[in-house]
Amino acid sequence: MEKITQRELLPGIHLCCVQTERFRTGTFSVRFLRPLRQEDAAKNAMLMNVLARGCRAWPDMRRLQAACQEAYGAVVGPELRQYGEVLAMGFSAAFPDDPWLPAGSRNLERVIRLVSDLCLDPDTRGGLLRNDYVLSERQNLRDRILAEVNDKRTYARIRARALMCAEEDYGVYPLGSPEEAEKITHLILTRYDQSVLAASPVRVFCCSSAPFEQVRDAVLDAFLTLPGGGERRMPETEIVDSAAVLRSVTEYTEAEQGNLVLGCRLGGYIAPQEQPILEVFNRYFGASHTSRLFRTVREQRSLCYSISSGYDRHKAVFSVSAGIAFDKRDEVMEAVLEELDRCRVGDLDPGDLESACRGAASVWRMTGDSGSALDGFYLGQELLGSSARPEELAALALEVNPEDVVRMAQRVQPELDYFLRGPEKEAET
Repeated sequence: MEKITQRELLPGIHLCCVQTERFRTGTFSVRFLRPLRQEDAAKNAMLMNVLARGCRAWPDMRRLQAACQEAYGAVVGPELRQYGEVLAMGFSAAFPDDPWLPAGSRNLERVIRLVSDLCLDPDTRGGLLRNDYVLSERQNLRDRILAEVNDKRTYARIRARALMCAEEDYGVYPLGSPEEAEKITHLILTRYDQSVLAASPVRVFCCSSAPFEQVRDAVLDAFLTLPGGGERRMPETEIVDSAAVLRSVTEYTEAEQGNLVLGCRLGGYIAPQEQPILEVFNRYFGASHTSRLFRTVREQRSLCYSISSGYDRHKAVFSVSAGIAFDKRDEVMEAVLEELDRCRVGDLDPGDLESACRGAASVWRMTGDSGSALDGFYLGQELLGSSARPEELAALALEVNPEDVVRMAQRVQPELDYFLRGPEKEAET
């Protein structure tokens, strides 16, 4: 059984420690929490990648890789995760845990020091981040943004979100734009890095065999030079309680297949006790091969090439995405709304509902089988204001009943019907 300890080490700096001997590989991460804003999106996407190129002790990728090998093959890399309108940017590390290494190895402390060096002691020139690293990562970011835009299914989801949440920070694309990336210089990014270190709430996570006290002392020692004095104010996510009038938007691109996205609101804050219900509803409605959308819209009626549903519990939004032929938009939308209405009135298939409950429980059980998954899970739980553990949510998922699913379905409020399709001239012929 894991021992989970969560403490505030310093104002705005929290440590979540999962002590367990289940894994041979430990997990350690440091994340700086930032609000999702248009003016900072590209900088957020670039910063940790620049810092990952090297620090003063190991100023390039070759020497950094050598340091990882000294830590018995540890793997350290930058990460950017999104929770509603909150971005968690930082570094995560996977490393061989001390019980499986020669006596006295203290690999945990070595990895924590390596991560702190990347965060706090970058390789600089005249006090500024290296211009060659910034230029290289700027190009990498531009390429990454363009690659996602060229993936029409991904682009449709990006556009639907931007249109539905145009007046909210949630509509901002987390990677920014190529134009914004092009404006970032090593001076701009250095100043932004300093503000991130000084004013961002910090969340530290460790899953290993080490007790809380050992992790705490190692973190405090390694991050002693973290700038202080600023207020580390927690960013928040704005939740819209009700949907606007359902509207339809069509955009055209070079594509051989149409991509349809139905964006919905969930009628306000998702309470911690509603998490299992939302997951079960999602799996029953469209997130699995036994879901109603897959069985009816795709398999029985052959109206689409692919279809699935998903949600962001932090923002309380729900969506359905489908790959369809250009002339199937109205039929698919009608079929999706028809299945939603069936859920709302309690016309549920008992076998599919049971499968959804088991699938949701399985997802949370598997979360407990990975240090990396636990890392993201506990940060997400904190941001939701929930203390529930994976095994508790798994047990609750098995208890979800038809009435729970009906109530969740009734919360789904469609707001945007977005369709990305082939060129307009093809539509007219």
